[in-house]
Amino acid sequence: MQGFISEATFESVMQWGFGTNSGCPKQAIHRATSLSFRHLKQGQIAEAARELVKLSKIGISRAAKVLALSDQNQLGIYDSRSAHGLSDLVDSAGHRLILIPPGRRIAGDNKNTDEYCAAFERYIWMLRYFRRLAGYSDSLRSEFPRVADIEIAFLYEKQKRQHKVRRPDERSSATSQ
Repeated sequence: MQGFISEATFESVMQWGFGTNSGCPKQAIHRATSLSFRHLKQGQIAEAARELVKLSKIGISRAAKVLALSDQNQLGIYDSRSAHGLSDLVDSAGHRLILIPPGRRIAGDNKNTDEYCAAFERYIWMLRYFRRLAGYSDSLRSEFPRVADIEIAFLYEKQKRQHKVRRPDERSSATSQ
């Protein structure tokens, strides 16, 4: 793995995820991604995110996309929609386990950048835990080989519950009654 990502790759992620370039200088991107990937190799996910959010106009969602797309086997995208997908997970006192960063459609929690970087790491730990649990099942192991697959499943399940998506056969029987 290269020690940093190119400006073109970085900007491609920004275009894909947000429809706009970052406007960050090439050298700043190289330096931040180099430091970030060094932390990532050491298992320091929050520190990796902290290096990227130091860049101008780069928040946790943008940083998480860059990191997650670098290794979809071990990382998932952390943004308002994906974190909201895990919002049903609470501790014994009823507090959500994963902070939700603010997004375009989801207000999220009112926390500082450092707290979101730490929450990104907790989010990844949670996804890895669920992937490990899926690995105990012969039928689920092949369905969820990557952390990204677990992330997508939670996101889809949350959207399905919110929109009360029904199977086509359920719609036809409901309308015929």
